[in-house]
Amino acid sequence: MFLKFRTSVLSIPFSFFIGSILINLACQPYEETKHLQASGAIQDSLFRYTESEGVHISMFEKGYRYLEISSNFAKTHQSSSENFTIFSGEVKINLYDSLLTMKSSVICSTATYNNISNTFSFLGAVSVLSESNKQLQTEQLRWFRDSRGIESDAFVKIYTEKDTIYGFGLVSDEALASYRIKQVSGNITIEN
Repeated sequence: MFLKFRTSVLSIPFSFFIGSILINLACQPYEETKHLQASGAIQDSLFRYTESEGVHISMFEKGYRYLEISSNFAKTHQSSSENFTIFSGEVKINLYDSLLTMKSSVICSTATYNNISNTFSFLGAVSVLSESNKQLQTEQLRWFRDSRGIESDAFVKIYTEKDTIYGFGLVSDEALASYRIKQVSGNITIEN
């Protein structure tokens, strides 16, 4: 009888152990689903959205201000995969070089800054005035912070002291010192 009792004591924990393994295996998909739901909730809670009125922002690089933005309104969207700010109302942006000389000034209806790609997208009656008094007008324009270049696929007009150039598509530096229009038309003066 002593052996039976000992055997039954050993068989209870062993059967309990086997049963708990089977229960754990059966519940694992639920635990994985629960974990995925918790991860999704955490990701959702990491999404941030802010709004500001009367915005004036200066951006600095290597200790000098390279950009100033003024707008009536700004919305910032941040999540694990996106980080951008939309400026709206009357938007004015000044671009500077390392000597704090203003290279150009941009006025537009809406500007979106993508913090991940370091690009601005300007939309709606975009007007750019360079330090050399060249003026660019278009409906959409992109500015690339890393290369300090601008480009557009839309219809563009460039006014200089002597010429008015029209066309579709533009690639240029931010100061309009060197630019290329893909499909050109307009009045161009060539001096000898």
